[in-house]
Amino acid sequence: MKGHVYKRGETWTFVVDVGRDPVTGKRKQKSKGGFRRKRDAEAALRKLLSEIDENRYIEPSSEAFSSFIEKWFYEHYKKRIKETTAISREYLLKKHLIDENPFANKPLSSITTEDIDSFYNLKLDEGYSTNYIRKMHQLLHQAFEQAVKWKKISYNPATQADPPSIKKEEMKIWSLNEIHKFLNECKNERNYITFLLAIYTGMRRGEILGLKWSDIDFDKKVIHVNRSLGSSPNYCVNSPLIDNMDLMT
Repeated sequence: MKGHVYKRGETWTFVVDVGRDPVTGKRKQKSKGGFRRKRDAEAALRKLLSEIDENRYIEPSSEAFSSFIEKWFYEHYKKRIKETTAISREYLLKKHLIDENPFANKPLSSITTEDIDSFYNLKLDEGYSTNYIRKMHQLLHQAFEQAVKWKKISYNPATQADPPSIKKEEMKIWSLNEIHKFLNECKNERNYITFLLAIYTGMRRGEILGLKWSDIDFDKKVIHVNRSLGSSPNYCVNSPLIDNMDLMT
């Protein structure tokens, strides 16, 4: 069985002969492109040849990417994450990975690393943050990885993709004087206790909002963090604590 790699534009492609069509008698070939490095294409070719020789070859799925990732998200991924995480991921899925994705309607097996890198560049040009684009990358990588496990594709194209790096920004931390000034200014605010807890305990917003009287040991002066309250359309919090909770992020 023969195979080779060749450069096509800025990326590499491999081609392999897989025998002849039993009906037409014509030679059948399998190819895959979009590899950014020659060695990646060669590695994928060796893997395919090995799979064919050992009868482990998987015929790539012709299912559209949008159809696959929607099924994966709702039937698999969503059941394994927190509800609050699912809400934000669902928005990301629908808006960016389906509605505004150039390769959404491409067959799952034909999506390349180049397609994914171009997608990230598009999102950068649209003004989205590197951190948000990396969340898209994380979701894409997990989806393609599951497609490999489900034997729909043999290679995860997101593995070699290059999402933008997060630029480390210097944190702006209040001085002790600024903290005292802030607390003095908001002493009459109804969320004053919320601010005190956030500043002096380091508790997260959800942890503060999830506190109950039973979590506080006044004798030992200890607060036990037993839960975290998140935003969910199925749960309503009637509490003044949430009115200004964006100040704590």
